[in-house]
Amino acid sequence: TDNDDYPLQTLLDEGVALSAKHGGHTKPADALSVLSHPSHSTTRVSITISEGKNRQIRRMFHAIGSGVMKLHRVSVGRLTLNGLSCTNGVNQGQSSGDSDIVDGGLKEGEWRLLTKEEIQKGLDWKCRYLDNAMNQPNKIE
Repeated sequence: TDNDDYPLQTLLDEGVALSAKHGGHTKPADALSVLSHPSHSTTRVSITISEGKNRQIRRMFHAIGSGVMKLHRVSVGRLTLNGLSCTNGVNQGQSSGDSDIVDGGLKEGEWRLLTKEEIQKGLDWKCRYLDNAMNQPNKIE
């Protein structure tokens, strides 16, 4: 199939070539759907990928001659934004402006450390512990 006329299809069929500095060739997207065309020059899409290279979505769209104006992460592994709410006042982030809570979870731009259970069950990772990493401020000595 010649994807020159359908550059979004390239993301699904082949992935795209990034420079070696940026991780090389990406895996094809797991899913991609066009949600809407808000204007003649913009398209809203939903994309699911199974690897997470630095700035990968932006670089993938740049490689097919497109750009990204705004990104909204919905999940990482089995963890969703809806499931990541502020717990025990551990909310560490600074929100920009009067953002609403996203899907009942953290406000846009906010972050917190994941719990041991979230790391193990949501990401299938083994926990490793770093000095002062769990909800304790680091001190510069």
